[in-house]
Amino acid sequence: MNSASLLWTGEGFVPNATLPVTDRGVRYGMSLFETVRVRNHRAERVVTHLHSLRAACALAGFPDPATALSEAWGQLASEVLPALIPPAMAGGESGTARIYVTAGDGGPGAPAIEPRLFLLFEPRPLPAPGRPPFAVTAPRIAPPGYPRGLKSGAYWANADSYARARAAGRDEALLANPDGTLRSACMANVFVRIDRRWLTPSADSGARAGTVRAWVLDQGFAGERTIDGAELASADAAFLTNSWIGIEPIGQIGERPIMASEEVIELAAAFDLVDE
Repeated sequence: MNSASLLWTGEGFVPNATLPVTDRGVRYGMSLFETVRVRNHRAERVVTHLHSLRAACALAGFPDPATALSEAWGQLASEVLPALIPPAMAGGESGTARIYVTAGDGGPGAPAIEPRLFLLFEPRPLPAPGRPPFAVTAPRIAPPGYPRGLKSGAYWANADSYARARAAGRDEALLANPDGTLRSACMANVFVRIDRRWLTPSADSGARAGTVRAWVLDQGFAGERTIDGAELASADAAFLTNSWIGIEPIGQIGERPIMASEEVIELAAAFDLVDE
């Protein structure tokens, strides 16, 4: 798989560049990101993702990238994502474009005055249509993530749990907080149906502020609140969301099979029709 990258230097985007080790995104995981799905050489929901990234920067105390990196941000929205993804992806028709805003150089307690903007493009085959519902592991206690559910570069614990799940033949792993309440999956948010009502963990539970999660909530399809282990055990249907898979039904949690809900399949089809 050939990946490609772009780094803003202050004068322009440099191709095939890397972040310096001095950047706190590398040293401490102090970065925020959005993942943009690319299908048929087209970046999807660009405006929504850029808006979400700006909101995350505000919550994390980063400067607004549209101001601090104004020229880069303008090019990103109007030129780079729409026009440069296909050649950067070495001919791949589908894949992901991950947009990072890092804290830049400095000590761990210093403010993020000079953030960096970095893009990583990775070609990926689209998920096969008609594949079986996901099988996920039972919730595994994981250390607390970044506060307020932001998508940060501090992803090692998630990556470890995901690798363990894949090694066990599962598609994903559910994560729980130290008090046993449900947080998310490793690479996705999770929705469950309890007593005929769809719910997702709240931001206070550690759910990430994903754009697909937000879309589902905006449809009035589900509510958000704390979900404990006993409630999860009573769930009769569930699904995952992220920008790559969209909306994916779950067919098994741990050793317990659950139904693949028709309303989730219909919701996923509606989401795939949304342009922006």
